[in-house]
Amino acid sequence: MNYVMNTAELFLSRCRNVTILSPTDFAIIAEWEKQGIPLAVILKSINEMCDDLIEADNKPKSVGEFQSTVKRNFIQWLQTKAGCTTDLQAVFTIE
Repeated sequence: MNYVMNTAELFLSRCRNVTILSPTDFAIIAEWEKQGIPLAVILKSINEMCDDLIEADNKPKSVGEFQSTVKRNFIQWLQTKAGCTTDLQAVFTIE
């Protein structure tokens, strides 16, 4: 499977209230791939946020709700890979 399909499959399986992704959802996922965010970071972010939302009895409706979690996890991943102590949050943005 490819990046977009793996992401979509996990999102739909974890967010059972959503049955199909919108074109905007697919565009967001494609943008994450274009930005070089590893699939493992995306999948971790979806699982992490779904766990939190389910615990709070909330149901995500779109992939867009995951953007801040993906950004945070990607920055942490970059810092780990680079052995970086710089606050990348202040200098790195994902739109």
